[in-house]
Amino acid sequence: MASRSRSASTAPSFRLTPLQQSALLALSHHRLVLTSQLQRMLRPATSTQQYLRKALAGLRDAGLADRVHRPSGGDSVWFATAAGTDIAQQHGGVQERPYRMDLKRAQGPLQRHTLDVVEAGLCFLEHARSNRIAMTPWDWTPEVAHRIRDGQRPRRSFNETHIISDAVIDAVLPQKHKNSNWHFHAFLEIDRGTESVQRLASKVTAYGRYYRYRPGADHKDLKKLRTTTRELPELAWSERYTWFPALLVILAGQPEEKLRSRIRQLQVRTAPVPVSFDHNSFRAGVTTLEELRTHGPGAEIFKPLGAGWRKRGRFNARLVDEPAPEPDPGPKPDPVEEHKATQAAMQHTITEQNRELAELRKEKDLAKTMLAAAHEDNAELHRKLQAQQREAEKRALAEHAPYARKRLFRKRR
Repeated sequence: MASRSRSASTAPSFRLTPLQQSALLALSHHRLVLTSQLQRMLRPATSTQQYLRKALAGLRDAGLADRVHRPSGGDSVWFATAAGTDIAQQHGGVQERPYRMDLKRAQGPLQRHTLDVVEAGLCFLEHARSNRIAMTPWDWTPEVAHRIRDGQRPRRSFNETHIISDAVIDAVLPQKHKNSNWHFHAFLEIDRGTESVQRLASKVTAYGRYYRYRPGADHKDLKKLRTTTRELPELAWSERYTWFPALLVILAGQPEEKLRSRIRQLQVRTAPVPVSFDHNSFRAGVTTLEELRTHGPGAEIFKPLGAGWRKRGRFNARLVDEPAPEPDPGPKPDPVEEHKATQAAMQHTITEQNRELAELRKEKDLAKTMLAAAHEDNAELHRKLQAQQREAEKRALAEHAPYARKRLFRKRR
């Protein structure tokens, strides 16, 4: 059930607290957010949601935000009302959207998908915070459109000329070990199994088209330009990103076995897509939301998509552009203690090898015993078959003996 929205016209005029301002910006920017997700976003160091709930209640009383109760219970789903969105766009710098969230959309079928997009972004945010990287909840933007081909043909619709990313991470991250910044870009595509694998693979193909797309030059024009001295038009993505973002497909909403099967099917379907895992090339990978939540984007959890996926290993989506420095070796260990440790390690290795050898011998003896029992069973079965065959021959002779004597008697007469 959705709660009753309060009118902004009857709302008391009061000044928003810093927490309320941040919550209103987050709701306007991300559209739908759980209470627990807002807590992780805005107040990660606190364990209680008391102050956040109080701030959200104030926004709701003012008609700037509203909530939807989930059927399964638990956290409420919050969104900014039209009045709250106007304030966020006018004073908070939130980008204007083609449509606004309301109670009907908040209760609609895309609720879980929108919340999963927020959850994926939070995984990157928490990974950044754990590595002391300055990343904010506004460094990823939901539903970003990218033109992938020119629209001169009147029959081409918006969906034919554009690819809409579920979210785009576009962050400028200061590096810890050198005095510079690094631009991190990534396309996020969240899949809950509501569309076919073929449709999902076509999105990967569309991102590959966006990687090669040059505005104002179709395929024939590019062939002519390559044979002349004229310069090629700039790639469309180079106007928005420092380098081409990696495509990260994240699966959710299904049992683990179905997700693994869907990953394998997607890898096979996208095999014709040309990809490269160089620094500034089209890279694509797939994982599950549970793996992303458990291990974080810095782990090797993304399975490659595209051409040559069978030969490539997993990769990560780390937020730093350089390896961490070597740890301080500390004081030099005592040679005697080091020798003892080496001897102990060798002894442990020998013990483990002996244990494995003993287990192999046991398995070999067991295999011999089973083989001997199988031979004995085969021999017994063979003897039984021979005995049954002899009994069958005896019965056949006994049944045909009277007829054979009659025929012999007739021949003698």
